[in-house]
Amino acid sequence: MKKILITFLFIVLYVSSSISVIAESEIIVDAESAILIEVSTGRILYQKNAHEMKAPASMTKIMTMALILEAIENGQFSFDDLHTISENAASYGGSQIWLEEGEVMSVRDLFKSVAISSANDSATALAEKVAGSEKIFVDLMNQKVKDLGLSSTAFQDPTGLAENGDNSSAGHYSTAYDMAMMARYLIQTYPIVLEYTNVYDDYIRNGDSWLVNTNKLVRHSDIDGLKTGWTVEAKYCLTATKFNDDMRVIGVLMGSTDTKTRNAEMLTLLNYGMSNYKVHNQMEKDKIVKVYENILFEPTNIEFKIKNPANIVLRNGTDMGEVTYSININYGNLISGKDIGEMKVLYKGDIYQEILLYVDDEIKKAKYIKVVGKVISRLLGV
Repeated sequence: MKKILITFLFIVLYVSSSISVIAESEIIVDAESAILIEVSTGRILYQKNAHEMKAPASMTKIMTMALILEAIENGQFSFDDLHTISENAASYGGSQIWLEEGEVMSVRDLFKSVAISSANDSATALAEKVAGSEKIFVDLMNQKVKDLGLSSTAFQDPTGLAENGDNSSAGHYSTAYDMAMMARYLIQTYPIVLEYTNVYDDYIRNGDSWLVNTNKLVRHSDIDGLKTGWTVEAKYCLTATKFNDDMRVIGVLMGSTDTKTRNAEMLTLLNYGMSNYKVHNQMEKDKIVKVYENILFEPTNIEFKIKNPANIVLRNGTDMGEVTYSININYGNLISGKDIGEMKVLYKGDIYQEILLYVDDEIKKAKYIKVVGKVISRLLGV
C-alpha cells in the first residue's frame, strides 16, 4: 500500500511539474505577427510583430460588423428589415452566398452570412444599407478606426479584398494589435455579435442555402468567434476569442502558412492565456473613487466614479500586494463634463489599466450669493 502511495505521489508531482513547465515556457508562433489580449483590460499577454502593418483580408469584416450593429442599435434599421441587393453587391467574388441583383433578403440573414461564412457580397450589401454607398461606408470605417485611436489601419472596402500592399497610405492594411482592439471594441460594445459568430452552421433562403463557419475553432464550446481571413497577400489570418467564467481573451494571427498551422497556433495562444493568467477584480464599475469638495461648484461635493470595473490581469501566483492606483482629475473640465479624469491601475509602478471617470450630476458654477452663504455657514460652524 505504501509503495502504491509513493508511486501515485510521484506521478502527481511529475504531471504537475510538467504542466508548470509548459505553462511557463515561451510560445513559439510561426505566423508573421500575433497578439493575445485580455478583453476587460486590453492587457497584452503575448505579442510578436504586433504593430507590423499587413493585409488583414476578411478580418476587415470585424469593423464592418461593428458598424452594421451600430446602425441597428441606433434604430437606422432592424434585423427584420428587408434589403434589395444592388448590382455592385452582387458582383463581389471570393467568399459569397451568390446574391443576385434585385434579390430581397432580410438584414438578419445577410448578417448571418457575414458572421458565419464571411460572405463578401452580403458585407457589401449591408454596407450599402448602412451608408447608402460602399464608398461612404468605407469612410465610416476609417473614421471609426481614428475614433478608437488606432493609427496603423486603413480600409478600402468592407470585405478585405482590396489590398494594394506596400503599406502605402492608399492601401488596405492593419496590424495584429489594431485588429485585436477592433475585436475588443466589437465584443464589448455589441456582444450580440457572438450569437452569430459562434454558430458552426445555419441556413438561409428558407433552408435552401447552407452556411458553414469559416472559423472551425467554434466547434470548441468555449470559443465563440470571431473572424478568419485569407488572400494571397495576407496568407491565412484569424481573430479568435475564448472565454471562461472569469476571463475572455482575444488572439490574432496574421500571415500563417496554412489553416491547420494557423488553427493549432491559435489554440496554443488562447490556452496559454487562459492557463497562465487571471483577472483580479479590484473595484466594480460605478464605484466612487474620489469625493471633491469645492464651494464654488454646485453640487459642493462632487463624486467621481469609474466607468468600468477596475481589473488587473496578472500571472497566476503573483503577489497582489503591489497593486496601486493613481487618480488624475481635470478640474478645469468639470463644467463641460468631458474628459474629467481617469484612474490608473498599476502593478509595480507599471500601468495595467486606465479607466475614465465620470460624475452623475451636472456640475455648475455656484451662484455668488450661495458661495457667500456657504462661507458664512462655515465661519459660524453651522
